[in-house]
Amino acid sequence: MSLSSEALFQEIARHSSLATLHEYLGSDLAAVIASMFSPPASGTGLESAAEAALPAGLVSDDHPIIAAGRRAVDALQAGANLTRLSSDEMEGLEAIILLRGRPALFIQGGSFFGVPNNWAILNDERRSIERNIPSVGRIEYAGALKSDWAGTGFVVAPDVLMTNRHVVAEFKTEEAGGKWQLDPQLQVWVDFQHEVDVDEHQRVSVVELIGVHPFCDLALLRLNPGGTDRGICPPSLTLAGSPPSVIAEHLVYTIGHPGWTADPMEEAHAREIFDGIIGVKRLQPGRLRALTQAVYELTHTSSTLPGSSGSPVIDLERHLVLGLHWGGSFRRNNYAIPLWLLYDDPLLVAAGVAFV
Repeated sequence: MSLSSEALFQEIARHSSLATLHEYLGSDLAAVIASMFSPPASGTGLESAAEAALPAGLVSDDHPIIAAGRRAVDALQAGANLTRLSSDEMEGLEAIILLRGRPALFIQGGSFFGVPNNWAILNDERRSIERNIPSVGRIEYAGALKSDWAGTGFVVAPDVLMTNRHVVAEFKTEEAGGKWQLDPQLQVWVDFQHEVDVDEHQRVSVVELIGVHPFCDLALLRLNPGGTDRGICPPSLTLAGSPPSVIAEHLVYTIGHPGWTADPMEEAHAREIFDGIIGVKRLQPGRLRALTQAVYELTHTSSTLPGSSGSPVIDLERHLVLGLHWGGSFRRNNYAIPLWLLYDDPLLVAAGVAFV
């Protein structure tokens, strides 16, 4: 790390308005800053660190917040310290650091793009990651009075989709005794190809609510076999039967469809970070933080939003599903169910969900 980026890292660590960002990115912050100030690679046509601050495809180059962030990078390169930056430049610098540190990468045609160089490991693992992408879809529903999308789900057994109980609550009714079933007035399906700038969709009808878990935010849906435009349901993802040897800082990624948050402050920032493009399939790398086994809680730092509910949290080393994402706070903590704790759960066993 150069002296200038080392000095900037120390300033950010001390700066009160960036304390949350420093806590959220943890050990990745130093690498992000160093990568921002590295000379652009030869052959890229870029002349400065400000131009190279974000790779193509993450957010529009003319986005005002990003433009302010690039001005901040230029100023810092010229020797300014954080106290000399305007509020817009500070916000832009924070956005650029977050976009590099916890990107939400577009997926198109089953491939992801716009990888920051501090996440080059994603390119190293590209084949395995892209093998998992087709099995994750956006859950949608429509009826006489309403239509919407509820969240994300992923295939865990032949024709079986896992998602959150609160996602299913969007399109369920209750029978006598409180048992849930699909609302007969709604059509429900999963679109496995809701990607940016892609018109072709791969939809599979949901035909049954297999069940909801008695205490975890988890539900299983039955898909219509062969009910896609291509004639087959996507293959199942494989669930990990054991945790990583060390939980904290373990590299993971989620695949999901982040949308808007109900929190006005979070929504304003999310609109900047996600460039106003919501509901499309994205790849979001991050790290695990901690496991609280007693309450079946696994925390992680991938950049998620409402709409990401039901996303798989996948081990970047083994490419096995570690968790089922169910919620969180933007730029703070995200929460998932540690699925290996449910390896012998009756609901999952009966549905044929396999662990390795």
